[in-house]
Amino acid sequence: MSDVAYDPWSPDFVADPYPAFERLRAERPVYFDEPTGQWVVSRHADVDALLRDRRLGRTYLHVAGHEKFGREPEPEFLRPFWDLNRAGMLELEPPTHTRLRRLVAKAFTARMVEGLRPMVRALAEDLAGALAAKGGGDLIAEVAEPLPVTVIAEMLGVPAEDRPLLRPWSAGICGMFELNPSMEAQRTAVRAATEFSDYLRALARARAAEPRDDLISALAQVVDEETALPRTS
Repeated sequence: MSDVAYDPWSPDFVADPYPAFERLRAERPVYFDEPTGQWVVSRHADVDALLRDRRLGRTYLHVAGHEKFGREPEPEFLRPFWDLNRAGMLELEPPTHTRLRRLVAKAFTARMVEGLRPMVRALAEDLAGALAAKGGGDLIAEVAEPLPVTVIAEMLGVPAEDRPLLRPWSAGICGMFELNPSMEAQRTAVRAATEFSDYLRALARARAAEPRDDLISALAQVVDEETALPRTS
């Protein structure tokens, strides 16, 4: 619908999508975009209602395949990417989501989160201070990106020497979420997903064998407790 200038491929739209969304809210609050094959819902009340409706969810693959919904089956070469992506809690539906959320809640304690506060504050002050000391710079690249990556890595227990691997892996994986990603982007995402999955599995095995004070160690312990066979006398 060109009259509302909804064009996710356009650099102008990406830079400033708000006028298009304003027109959508006023004229077509529920709009099917043919080029992207997407429904665009732009009013807060409608989005809120959809997110709360248990008939909808993040996925349908726990009840039906792509073909039933009129979609093409996924290429086999993308399996490593989808295996990683669909293992995330945000992509799961009950009862699997419920089970994993319960496991994470046991490990992700208030004490662990509170213990991160001094590190997060010191890191934020260091990053912002360095930016201010040189008279400014790229706020996103120099503060907004490294801050959460470092905090997440610290929380998980990723060794400092391995942390530079995380951002390239994340960027490679996220390339698949662009509209119609190129074949190069797809293969980059598969490679990043494979390397990231292998790394996490190896780190989880290491932490299970020698636990530390981090989230992966805590999760490994919780999983061991959940899957342990009953003891016999």
